[in-house]
Amino acid sequence: MNVNQGLEDLQFHDFQSSSEFQSNLDPSELFSGPVDFVTNYDAYKLMDSSYCQGHLLCHGVKVPIPQEHLDKTIISKHLKANLRSRRFRAPTPIQSVVWPAVESGRNVVAVGPPHSGKTHAYLIPLVSRILTETDYKRLPEGVGPLMLILASTWRGVHRIYEQTKLLTEKILRPRCSVLYGGGSENGKEIEIVNGCDILVATPNSFLRYLENYKRLIVNLNRCCHLVLDDGERLLDKYAPEIAKVLTEFWRSQDYRNSDIRFEQLIVCSTTWTKGLDLFLYKILADRTPLVFFSSFFEAAVYAQVQTITHFAEPHRHNDVLLDILQGSQCQKVVICTSKKETAIDVNRFLSSASIHSLLIHDELPMAKVSEVSRDWMSDYARNQGLILVVQDNVLFLTRIRDATVLVHYDIPSNSKSSFGFRYSCLAGYMKSFRAMDNTSLPSKGPVAHLILTSNDKRPSVQLVEFLTRCGSSVPDELRLLAAQKQSETSTNAKVALCTNLKSFGRCESLASEKKCPYRHQILPAVDHSSVWSGLPSEGEVLIVVTRVMSASHFYAWILQHWDTPYGSTAETKAEAKEHVELQKTMLSLNEYFSQPKNCARLEEKVVPTIGQVYALEVSINLFHRVLVTSLAPKRLGLVYVTVDHIDYGDQSTVAATRLMQLPSWLSEVRPFAVEVYCCRIQPQDYDVSWTCQANLLTCNRFSRKELFGKVVMRLGNTLWLDPLVMREKLAFIGAEVTSASVRSTLMVGGFACPNKDHLKILHKIH
Repeated sequence: MNVNQGLEDLQFHDFQSSSEFQSNLDPSELFSGPVDFVTNYDAYKLMDSSYCQGHLLCHGVKVPIPQEHLDKTIISKHLKANLRSRRFRAPTPIQSVVWPAVESGRNVVAVGPPHSGKTHAYLIPLVSRILTETDYKRLPEGVGPLMLILASTWRGVHRIYEQTKLLTEKILRPRCSVLYGGGSENGKEIEIVNGCDILVATPNSFLRYLENYKRLIVNLNRCCHLVLDDGERLLDKYAPEIAKVLTEFWRSQDYRNSDIRFEQLIVCSTTWTKGLDLFLYKILADRTPLVFFSSFFEAAVYAQVQTITHFAEPHRHNDVLLDILQGSQCQKVVICTSKKETAIDVNRFLSSASIHSLLIHDELPMAKVSEVSRDWMSDYARNQGLILVVQDNVLFLTRIRDATVLVHYDIPSNSKSSFGFRYSCLAGYMKSFRAMDNTSLPSKGPVAHLILTSNDKRPSVQLVEFLTRCGSSVPDELRLLAAQKQSETSTNAKVALCTNLKSFGRCESLASEKKCPYRHQILPAVDHSSVWSGLPSEGEVLIVVTRVMSASHFYAWILQHWDTPYGSTAETKAEAKEHVELQKTMLSLNEYFSQPKNCARLEEKVVPTIGQVYALEVSINLFHRVLVTSLAPKRLGLVYVTVDHIDYGDQSTVAATRLMQLPSWLSEVRPFAVEVYCCRIQPQDYDVSWTCQANLLTCNRFSRKELFGKVVMRLGNTLWLDPLVMREKLAFIGAEVTSASVRSTLMVGGFACPNKDHLKILHKIH
């Protein structure tokens, strides 16, 4: 389902001032495609209560019974019909327990991996409650939402807003509004004053509206539900702002009559962080919260499960295992392996050592799995202990949660979730945030053992991070492996330097759930290549912007270069160096293809060579040099390729039959499009990306325009310019003045904020 269906056209929503769209900046493209209704729910059609409980860790007083089926929930009839029309069949595991908790007004912390349904876990029951609850009528009259949802980025805010609009389409209420810095705030006053039941905003944007309008346009006097959608970032990066919002939320509660005092806090997160831990213990612990985990990887961090690492040579794997079992007598031990063959070998080895163990792998019939599960739950196992060897992909069938010892015999090759789910075996003994729930737990708590060898370099970086977050010690051997792996990744010349690092001097994806795939270290052989030695490393340049990639990131042609700043005195002013290679190459290219014999295109069966430069006729008698970067899926039997327009900065996907061969004297000329960054600015409110409005403003104002900039740094074909300005000559005087600055335009318009450390960080990595 496309999110544009049934919604306002995104090209006109909040983007009225934009008159022209580059294809890569069209806002409707950023939010097109399927949403969670289709992609994430159908996998849980056959879920039952025991399945749900086995896939969750739930801590708190009176944990609700999971709601496994849509028909059995108390969600409003309109919402049920809406969800069914979108092929929603059943809640995900985390939704099955969060729904009844939210419906009953409990404070909730929900932690789960991306796309596990956390947003709809609170959104669906709260929207249903607003649709059906009559108690809201007793609230004081005035402006302000019933529900405030905060997210740390404008993209997150817009995603939640669109999902809310989908849930509430074809009905008048609840009415939803959106606020975020960088272009969304302008003109929203009337919309919010006229009635806003659900407000989705970034913290800084909400506080600006609250304070600038002295609580007359928006306040929290009627707010009953405060939601932190991405708690891991909000509570770590925006802690002061969240503290202000919470103070306002509680102050507003005191403003009401005591009989209608109602305050509900909901926090969703993909990871367990120090900020979230502090929030739970300092803010929520006395408010009878419920804490839910659908990621046992994060649950292990939350419970600080002791994980002991054993480093050994591959041939001593079993010796280490025997030592672990020797120290775990009379305990229930689960040994996890990633492969069936490994599980069988471990079981045989233990038998040869006269150690009884149970075995489960994916080729055993369900009757045998059930028999092993019954043996595990027997009184003998409970009193004398037992050992189970199990393959990862059938571990969920056992529903084991009462082991006290977990042994990672190996590391899953490509699945973080498989590694994390192993900790579900220890769930029954994981430490709770409620001290009284821990009195019945073993004094030492559950223990996990990790057996590693020198062959485990691939997951070493993630393992070091995991052990550190769990508060467990990291052996020197593992740290060395991790350092070697990081060095290999950071020195991979085939990986491009991170765009966020170049744009802002930082990349938050390094510490997020989804790791940044790009390089974050300068490589002299690549970034200081002699191919680009003709480009200036200092002085001032005159450029023409050929492509706007984002508000501070362009591709451009260099027309002129001064070794000393433009505008110096006559005695010190250097003569401008003209860059005429571009014009000469373009003339040669057009002259070459003016001859019909050179215009032969590739035949249908010919597959272009990746990394080779060809010619492409983009319009009549206009030719671009293009670099083939990858093969695209075939269409109608024709080969398609993705190409970079190396002299313009564009990228496109075209049929291979449109490409033409180039002679070496044209294909080997260096690309003329240089990458340009405007320095010392970042998205408003320290967001991680520029808003559509900021990108479109820059595109409309500066695309295809001549700009002057001072070169403060160069790496390869990338220039950092500060300042970057547009100049014009004054009539009758002949003097030139600055008519516009990229940095000032964005900051004055409220699209950007200062980034004073940008250049310092760039020079440091340089």
